[in-house]
Formats: sequence, structure tokens, C-alpha cells
Amino acid sequence: MKEYIKLTVQGMAIGSLILIILSIFGIYFGGKEFQELLINNFIIYSIAAMVVGIGFSLPSIVYENNELSLLKQFLIQISIGMSILIITSLFVGWIPINYGLGIIIWVLIALIFVILIWAGFYLYNRKEASDINKQIKKIQNKN
Repeated sequence: MKEYIKLTVQGMAIGSLILIILSIFGIYFGGKEFQELLINNFIIYSIAAMVVGIGFSLPSIVYENNELSLLKQFLIQISIGMSILIITSLFVGWIPINYGLGIIIWVLIALIFVILIWAGFYLYNRKEASDINKQIKKIQNKN
């Protein structure tokens, strides 16, 4: 249960951080129109960002299942996360549904962004595991 709470809080935090970063870029490059849109919808956007963050963080529990390959674990997490992202984005109006090609481009950009974030977490955790293994070897060599 603690792990689910931890993943939920992490997802909310990461979703909120991404919303803040994208909002800063949007205000800087999008000008007044983007700023007004953000101000008028800030509460719903904040809730949506946290829901999306949770949608990606909770399914990461799949990595506890060592019987699944890393590829299967990745596909499960990303499929659930992307589904929640797309549904939430349609609900709050983040996806430009008036433009057929715009939808495809939006989903592809989101998928690339998600894969880059996943790769960052993967590399970080791999380095942490390597550092822990080095510490264990040092302790074993002392004895």
C-alpha cells in the first residue's frame, strides 16, 4: 500500500512539474493568448496533469514483476499511461481535434516525450543499481 501511495504522489509531482515547465514555455513563446487560456483553465489543467502523472507512475509497479521482460513491462506501462494521457487530453482540450494531422502529430510528440522521460528514469535507476553493486563488492572485499 505504501508503494502505491508513493507512486501516486510521485506521479502527481511529476505531472505538476511538467505542466509548470510547459506553461513557462507556452507563456514565453505563445504570448497573451496562451497565457489567457492557461489562466482560465489552470485548475482543470492542474488536475489533468496530476491524473496523467498518476497514469504513468502507478503502472510502473509492473517493474516489480521479474517474470516479464523489460520490453513487456515498458509496453504495459506506456500503453496505460498513453491511454490515460490521450483520454485526459481530449477531455481538457489539449489535443487539437479539429485537425486530423494535428492529432497524429500531437500523439507522436507526446510519445517521444514520454519515451525520453522513461529513458531518463531507466538510466538513472541503472546507475543507482550499479553504484549499489559497487558498494556491496567493496563491503565483500573488506571481509
